[in-house]
Amino acid sequence: MDEMSFKKYQFESKESVIDLLSRVRYCLGNGYHEYELILEWHCLLKFILKSYLLKIDTVFSSFPYSIEKHDHPDFLFVNDGETKTIEITRVTTRRKEALMSELNKDDTTELYEEITPDIFTDVVPHKFEMKKNLVRADEELMGGPIYGDFAEKQWAKICLKAILKKDRKDYNLPLDILLLDDEYWPLSLYNNVSKRIKILSELIEICPCHYYGVKIPTIIMESIHAISFIRNKYKWEFNAFEFSSKNIMTMNNMIRYNEPI
Repeated sequence: MDEMSFKKYQFESKESVIDLLSRVRYCLGNGYHEYELILEWHCLLKFILKSYLLKIDTVFSSFPYSIEKHDHPDFLFVNDGETKTIEITRVTTRRKEALMSELNKDDTTELYEEITPDIFTDVVPHKFEMKKNLVRADEELMGGPIYGDFAEKQWAKICLKAILKKDRKDYNLPLDILLLDDEYWPLSLYNNVSKRIKILSELIEICPCHYYGVKIPTIIMESIHAISFIRNKYKWEFNAFEFSSKNIMTMNNMIRYNEPI
C-alpha cells in the first residue's frame, strides 16, 4: 500500500489498527488534503480499537483481514474470502456543519463555539448566520438554555432519518454495515449516549421500519466516549457501551502521535 494513500490496508493484528490510527491522527493534525477520507478512516479505526479494548466480539475481532476504500458503500472488508460492505455517515445538523466551517476559518484560535438550541435543528442556516455562535473567551455568552430531552430527541430524529435514507439508497453492492459517526454531534458525551439510544428505540418502535425491517443487517455507532450496537443481524438491539476515562487513556497511550515512518 502507498503509505499515505489510505486506499487499502492489511490488518494482521490490533497493532496494525493502532499503527494506521496513528497515521490518520497525524494527517488530521497536519492538513492532509483528503480530509473527508481521513475522517472516515478515523471513525472506523476508533470503533475497531474501542471494541477490542472493551472485549466486544465483532466482525473486526478476527485477524487477519483487509479493508479497502470504496465508493458507495465507503469500504470493503475482506476476511478469509468473505466480503462485507461498510458505509459511514455523520450524525450532525447542517447548522453544526456550518458552524464548524466558520470556526475552521479562524486562524487566531481565539474563537470558540457556543452551543445554542437552534444548533440541534436541521434547518439550513442562512449564509454566515452561524457566525453568531462564535465567541471569544472574554465575551458574554448568548445563553439560551437547552431544556429537558430536546437535544436527545432531535438527535434521534436525525439518526432515524439517516438510517432510512441509507436503507433506500441504491449502492453498487448490498450494504452490510452502517457505521454512524456520532463524534460531531453537539454535546456528544458518554453520559447521554444511552439516553439518546433509548429515545431512538422508542422512535423506531412506532416507525414502519420496525415492522418491515430495513435492508441494513448491522447498524453500529462510534461516539466520543462510547460505542453502540443499534441493529445486528437484522434485529434491533439498542446497546450502548461506555468507554471510560481509563479506556481513553489506555487507547491514547497505545497510539503514537509522531510523524509516521
